[in-house]
Amino acid sequence: MNTMKKAVMTLVLGFVMVGCNDLSTPESTLGSAYKALSKEKVKTFKRTLTGEALEQYGNITGMAALIAELKPLDVKIGETELVKQEFTKHGMLVGQVFEVELLAREKSSKVQTVDHAPFKSVTLDCDVSYVYSNTGGWSWDLAQDCYFGPQGNFCRPGPRGPFFPVERAVQRCRISKIQAI
Repeated sequence: MNTMKKAVMTLVLGFVMVGCNDLSTPESTLGSAYKALSKEKVKTFKRTLTGEALEQYGNITGMAALIAELKPLDVKIGETELVKQEFTKHGMLVGQVFEVELLAREKSSKVQTVDHAPFKSVTLDCDVSYVYSNTGGWSWDLAQDCYFGPQGNFCRPGPRGPFFPVERAVQRCRISKIQAI
């Protein structure tokens, strides 16, 4: 990864850590989780977890263990890799899985030349839904049928409803696994 991309990713993590609970990208989800951990907000932290990570860290004991492990470290996001995508039979993207490398170094390190080293690998599961609207401006998430073609992208809210143009895709990511590297 080039230096500019690393700087941007560090900036993104820092920005997200002061923002709200944002689950729209893998990086923003990690920032929201880190912020919740640093403020010891159990409910907020649990909202960033799913699957194995929720079972392991979604309680007071697991969260306390993770806080104790992260507290003496300066942590930043490393490389983010898309490892899997899921599509409907009509070609609609409905899910993505990302692997993100977390880098860390001791906060007490007096030698500033010590670089961040790989620390944890985090798996994030991201659901993708689509917001579409009718002419009255109403929007729905998760259309049942969508068709993508040269005339545009259209979805309908159910098997018998009319089709409406897709406004945008909405992604929601959660941490599903945290493991040591």
